[in-house]
Amino acid sequence: MSIQTPVRKQRHVCYKTREVDIYAPIEETLMKEHGLTYSDLMKKGVRHLWNQRQTHKDLLL
Repeated sequence: MSIQTPVRKQRHVCYKTREVDIYAPIEETLMKEHGLTYSDLMKKGVRHLWNQRQTHKDLLL
């Protein structure tokens, strides 16, 4: 019988020192404009990229 590790429910993002000044204001602006939490912003971004990928894949077929 093997022990299964539960799926992680949390992740974090590590920015390089020079990236903080770039991404922090962008994230804050997007969160305010769309009324999202940081977590919601990340999920929305992942969904958007996934949908773009799927659409591009469909166009190639």
